[in-house]
Amino acid sequence: MVLSSVMVTRPMHTTPGNLPATLWNLGMTLRVPFTVLAVLATFAMVGCGSKPAPAKVAVENVEPELVRKIATGAVELNQKDDNLNRLWHVKSQGSELVYEEGRAKGKLTGLMGETFTTDKDSKVTTVVSTFSAREGDADQSIKTLVLRKDVTVTSKGKNLAEDKKMTAQGVRWLDDFELVEASGDVTMTTPAYKFGPLPKLIATKDLKAVGTPDHFKGRIQALITSLKSKSPASTVAIAALVSLTTQTVSAQTAKAATYQAGDLTITGYNSVKAEYVSDTRIKFVISGPQIIATSRTKGFSATAKRIEGYLQDSGKKQTLESANITGGVTALLEGDGPRTEFKCSAILLEEKTDMMATFAGPIRGTRAGKTADDATDITAATGSAILVGFDVQGKDRLKKLILGGGVTVTRGGSTKLSGNTVTFTPDAYTDSAGDLVSLDGGVRASRTAESSRKVSNVTVRESSTTVLTGASGVAVLVPGNFPLRSFQMNSGAKMLLTRNVSDPRLDKPYQETYSGTGNKLSYSDAELTLRLTGNVVLTSKARLMEGKSTGDELIITLNEKRELKGVEVNGGPGETNIKEVKPKP
Repeated sequence: MVLSSVMVTRPMHTTPGNLPATLWNLGMTLRVPFTVLAVLATFAMVGCGSKPAPAKVAVENVEPELVRKIATGAVELNQKDDNLNRLWHVKSQGSELVYEEGRAKGKLTGLMGETFTTDKDSKVTTVVSTFSAREGDADQSIKTLVLRKDVTVTSKGKNLAEDKKMTAQGVRWLDDFELVEASGDVTMTTPAYKFGPLPKLIATKDLKAVGTPDHFKGRIQALITSLKSKSPASTVAIAALVSLTTQTVSAQTAKAATYQAGDLTITGYNSVKAEYVSDTRIKFVISGPQIIATSRTKGFSATAKRIEGYLQDSGKKQTLESANITGGVTALLEGDGPRTEFKCSAILLEEKTDMMATFAGPIRGTRAGKTADDATDITAATGSAILVGFDVQGKDRLKKLILGGGVTVTRGGSTKLSGNTVTFTPDAYTDSAGDLVSLDGGVRASRTAESSRKVSNVTVRESSTTVLTGASGVAVLVPGNFPLRSFQMNSGAKMLLTRNVSDPRLDKPYQETYSGTGNKLSYSDAELTLRLTGNVVLTSKARLMEGKSTGDELIITLNEKRELKGVEVNGGPGETNIKEVKPKP
C-alpha cells in the first residue's frame, strides 16, 4: 500500500474540527488538517482487512488525488544522494506537496535551509551553505531544489566575517556537479570583492567560484551528456542547460553591472568569474566589448577588453596583487599632477610599496600641460611606471616612467629627445625644477624653431634646427615656449646646427651649418649657451665663417629667441677660414 508506512498521531486536548496531525516518511515532516487525514485513515483501514466496499463505490468516493496531493502547513524535507549522503535540508512555513512512493514533490513558501557536501576520503558530511527564499519547488524523485523570489545563499568561511553571499530572484542546485545556478538580478558579495547585478551566474556550492555561464561551459556540457544518457532523457532539463551555455549579457546590463575588488572598480563587462584559489587569494577574469577599470586611490583608470588578476584578502585589508589588462588598452592617470594618457596593447598592474604598471607596446603616451606647448608626447616599444596613491598629498600620480625600444619624448612639438632606453621623472619627484629625462643608447636631442623680423621694411624669415647626439644624456624639460631647460651628454658628444634664412634683399635663401664633436656637451637655457669640451672639432659653413677649427672648448651663444648669435673656439691650435659676403641692397 502507498500509505503502509504512514504514522498518524493526534495531540491531546484538541477538537476534531481543528486537530493537527504529523506525517513522517523518509525524513519528511508534514503538518496537514485533520479532516484530510480522517479521510486518508478511513481509506487505509478499508485496505487493511475491514469489510471491503464494492469496487465501484471505492473508485467513486475516494479520489486518487486525495492520496497523492496533500495541502500542508509547515514542512521539513531532507534530501540524500544515492549513497545516502545528505544533499540539502529545507524548512518552510507553508507548502503544497505531492507525496508518492516515499518522495515529495511540490511548492514551498517562506523557506530556509542548508546544503551539504561529503568529503570523498573521510566520508564526513558538513554544511557548505545556508539559504532563504520566499518561494521554492522541491522534487525528491530527481533530487531537485529550486528557490524563487528574494533568494539569499550564504557560504560560511572560517569565521562569520568571511561569509560569501549571493542574492538572486531564482536559484537552482545542480547537485550532480556541485553547482548552483542563479538568475534574475544576481549579485555576489565577499570580503574581498562584490559584483552584479547580472541576469545569470553559475557558482560552486561553497561559492568559492562564481561567474557567468561561459566560464562553466565544460561542466554544464558534462551535465547535458549525463542527462542524455539516462532513459528517458529529460528534454526540458537539457534544453534549459543548452540555453544556459549560450546566454550573453546585453550591453545595457553590462553597463549597469559593477565589479568591486579592493581599490579596483570595473564596469562594462559581460563575462566575469571570481574564484578563491586559496583562503586568502582570489583569481578574477573579466571581459567585455569595452570594460572600464578604475583605481580611485591611484588616480588610475583604463578601458580594455579583458582583465585577469589576483586579489589578496588578509581579513582586515584587501589589496590588488596583480591585474593584466589587455585588448586595445587606453589608460589614464589623473590626480594632483598633469593628466597622463597611454595607449598600448596591454598593462600589468602590480600592488607593491607603490603601484607598478608594466606596458606592452607599441606605446603612445601624452601628458597634458597648461598650454599646447607644455604637452609631452611619448612613444616606445615597452615601458613601466610607478604610480602613487592619494595619501601622497599634492603629488603627481606618475612617479616614474621607464621606457625602452625606440623611445621618443616630444615636448610642445618642437623639442624631441630619443634613445634606446629613457627614464622620465616628473618635476614633483626631482630636484631639477623640471621633468628629468635620462637617456641611454643612441641618444638624440633636437629642437626646431621658426621666426621672422622686419629689417628696412622687409620681412626676414628664419628657421633653425639643433641636433645633439651621443651615448647617454640627461635633460630637464620645463613648461613654456622653450622647454629644454638644460642638457648634458658625457661621452661621444656631437652637435649639428642648421640655420635657414630667407631675406628678400638677397638673390636667394641661404643655409648655414655648424657641426661639432667633443668629449662632453652641455646646454644651459638660463645662460643661452651650448658648450662642447675636450678634443673639440668644429666644421662650419656660413656666410661669415667657413672651414674647420680645433680646440679645447666650443662655445655657441644664442639670443632670446634661441637663434644663433655667436661661435667661439678656445684653446689649442686651430685653423679657420673666414669669407665675408655683403648682402645686396
